[in-house]
Amino acid sequence: MIAITARSPCHLQISQGHFKRLWLNPELTTRAIAAQLGVSKQAVLSRAKYYDLPRRIHIAKRIEGGELFAEMWAAGVPMYGINAHFKRGKNWADRCAKRAGLPSRGKGWTGKISVEDFMADRLRKRMEASARADRAQWRNAEMVDGKSGNWAVAAR
Repeated sequence: MIAITARSPCHLQISQGHFKRLWLNPELTTRAIAAQLGVSKQAVLSRAKYYDLPRRIHIAKRIEGGELFAEMWAAGVPMYGINAHFKRGKNWADRCAKRAGLPSRGKGWTGKISVEDFMADRLRKRMEASARADRAQWRNAEMVDGKSGNWAVAAR
């Protein structure tokens, strides 16, 4: 049982080991830790400083659709297109790219591919990968003639 006093945020009574486990958990934000302990975010930050814990890496600040976002950014989809696709504000894509450690695009950068073209290309690549996997399964199941690549006809 964790004893928490309501005197002030600095008088948070929790074992150092339990607090350290919460602090070092990358899935929890400082707000989530504060909510779990029933104190303010500032109380959590003060306690971490008191225990001389390392600064948190902002792992918990995950980007919605992170893989898709990173692919769109790397492919050169313009920021306004990414913002529109995720239904976000004007500078959202730029802030997320900085937070995720993606390379900056700089001033005067112009988009290379539209969102529609990117999504079509992504779908095409996925379909090709799926077709390759299906062909490999058919070959392994001996459903395709190995010499010509045609369907094998079963003898009746």
